[in-house]
This record gives sequence, structure tokens and C-alpha cells, in this order.
Amino acid sequence: MENPLDGIEALATELLIDYETTMTAFLKIKTEDGTGFDLSELIPQINRPLHDLNKRMTSLFGLVKGLPANANFSIVPDSIVSQLLSNLKATGDRLIEVNKVFDQIGANGGVSAIDKPTLTVIHRNGDQRSDFGDLFKQICEVLPGNRTVT
Repeated sequence: MENPLDGIEALATELLIDYETTMTAFLKIKTEDGTGFDLSELIPQINRPLHDLNKRMTSLFGLVKGLPANANFSIVPDSIVSQLLSNLKATGDRLIEVNKVFDQIGANGGVSAIDKPTLTVIHRNGDQRSDFGDLFKQICEVLPGNRTVT
């Protein structure tokens, strides 16, 4: 019988690497005067700081890595494992969308201004806006677990 942990662990590992890369790039976004984002910024409509999302990602990875390799999943309903895999894949899809935005910002001349309350970047060409707040909100909605991690 296939161990579902293998698929979950591989996906969670990939997801954590992608997330760390994405957040590093996001936190490097700056205007000419040095204005940027930090992890204390609140995610709009979720009203949780970005550092809470960081903790949730780290906790998820730690949980998956902490399971023993010989964990017996035979008593865990398939629907739970399937839902976890589905949520992890959806989180990865949202990270892909965030990374596309970085490309758009570069193609539009960089950053002109930042609106911290909405986590929005106004591109230098003035015609484009990138709503990171909505993208991070979507990640929070699909990421397994819906509690604040302390």
C-alpha cells in the first residue's frame, strides 16, 4: 500500500521552498525612497499579519516533517489526505500567481508607490496595480488550518 505521507511531504517541502522564495522577493519590493513591506503588515480582509502566514507555513512543514516515515495512515480517512493534498496544491497555485506579479512589476518599469493597507504595488508606468493583499488572502483561505499560530 502506498504511503500518502510521501506525496504530502514532497509537496510540502516544495511549497515551503517556493513560499520562502516568494516572501523574500515580496519583502525586497521597495519604492525609490525605500518604502517597502514588512511581516507586520495586515493581510486585507483577513486582518492577520503576514508573520502569521509565515508561522502557518512553517508549522505545516514542521508537522509533515515530524511524522515518522512508517506512520500508519490506514486509519486516516482518504478524504482527509485528499483534502490536505488539494489544499497544498491550491496554495502552490497561488504562489505561482504571486510570482507572475513580480514579472509584471519588472515589465512595467518597477515600483512607483506602495499602498501598505491593501498590500498593493503601483507600477512605475502608472497604469498597473498589483494587489498582493488579495493574493495573500487567497493563500490564507486555501492553506490547511485556519487558526492563528502562536
